[in-house]
Amino acid sequence: VTVAWSPDGSLLAAGTWDDDTTLWWSKDWSVAKALQPAEKEPYKAVQGITFSTDGARLAVTAKDGTIRIWEVATGVVTKTLFGQAEGQAQWINDAVFLDETRLASVSQDGTLRLWDTSTGQEKGVWHGHTSGVTAIARHRDGRLISGSLDRTLKAWDPTRSRVISTTEAMYGLAFSSDGFRLAMTGWTGVIRTLDARTNRELTSFVGHGQSGVRLDWSRNGSFFASTGNDGKTVLWEHRCGGGCGDLLAIKEGRVEPVVFHPDSGFV
Repeated sequence: VTVAWSPDGSLLAAGTWDDDTTLWWSKDWSVAKALQPAEKEPYKAVQGITFSTDGARLAVTAKDGTIRIWEVATGVVTKTLFGQAEGQAQWINDAVFLDETRLASVSQDGTLRLWDTSTGQEKGVWHGHTSGVTAIARHRDGRLISGSLDRTLKAWDPTRSRVISTTEAMYGLAFSSDGFRLAMTGWTGVIRTLDARTNRELTSFVGHGQSGVRLDWSRNGSFFASTGNDGKTVLWEHRCGGGCGDLLAIKEGRVEPVVFHPDSGFV
């Protein structure tokens, strides 16, 4: 399962490996839209979802090597983006909108691609990772950070890339809302935060007994939440000057995605 809030917090979108994506109204948790691809080809399992910056579009990335662009108001697919896979590695693992129409996506074939979702055109293909790319995050200044199973982070500007050294495969990335901190989690269960301006490590601590999966920052920047394959969702208070985060709460039960509401509550 993967989840995302609309920019104004009125809608929660969730995608699943049974191919469905559903939108709920946060005011009463009634279903706003149920989005189901019409095609019956296999491997449409949802890997990632993201809203455009104006909330008008929803991009759904899937294991069949496509990105479906849904119009939120009508629940209609306006574009299906193809051509994402090189070799046999089709899965598109994550995506992020840069604005109302431009989208960046990362996939198991090791590439990062730029798209114009209004025309369906691929605008660029960037190589640099040597293994599948599992996560992408957008800084508010336009930079993109991609995390890969090759144990590197890459910062894209977006016409060039550079490597930020790391020591484990990355599954989840998230910028704090002020853009000053980047949190990451991966294979060993260690959670790291970096100063996004200098790449200096701020904290590093074991967050999960097995691999970490996803994480997100609260909008006020004081907290972040993480999930792991140890079956725990953990809420942390971040202390930039210390060597770890302060554990505030643990919820038992297998969960993969986690995302804060704009009011800093999380799902």
